[in-house]
Amino acid sequence: MANAIGACLEQKQTGGHVSLRHIANEHGIPPSTLERRVNGKVAGSCHASGRRTILSSTKEDELCEVLKMMSRRGSC
Repeated sequence: MANAIGACLEQKQTGGHVSLRHIANEHGIPPSTLERRVNGKVAGSCHASGRRTILSSTKEDELCEVLKMMSRRGSC
């Protein structure tokens, strides 16, 4: 993925004539995925969802503790 992103960025800078679709096919990556990463809609080059989490890690830990407490108390 990183090589494909680098090749696309190089084509943009040099004004090359190799299309994003061609680079994606060479690297076995869906063109839409490569396009999102090159345009910055998804950060990085690793395989990740790219979505930001709603909760911070401390808030997530607090929520986990509340859920565990509720589980210990039982429901229904």
